Amino acid sequence: MAKTPDSASASGPRKVGMRLLGKLEFNGLFFEEVALGGIQVGNPTVGDFWKNVAIGRNNEGEPDKLFAVADKAVNANGEVLSNPQLNKNLKKH
Repeated sequence: MAKTPDSASASGPRKVGMRLLGKLEFNGLFFEEVALGGIQVGNPTVGDFWKNVAIGRNNEGEPDKLFAVADKAVNANGEVLSNPQLNKNLKKH
C-alpha cells in the first residue's frame, strides 16, 4: 500500500488490524506491520490450528501484544489484553 496523507502519521504509516473469527487453519502465514492488539481472534486456542506462522519485525510490539480476544481486546484502562497461549506456535523473525 502506498503512503498517502490519509494512511500516514507523524510516526510513519498506520499499522493494520484484523479480526480472525471462527475455526481458521493456516499453513504458511506471515504477520507484518500489525498494530498492538491488531490480530483479534474469537477463541484464545485458535493458534492450535496454525502451522508455519511467523511474526515479522515491523509490528507495534512483541508477539504477545499483537493478539487479543475479539470481544475483550481492550480493558477498562485502554490497555491491550495479551494472550501468551496464542503465541506458542509462532516464530519471531
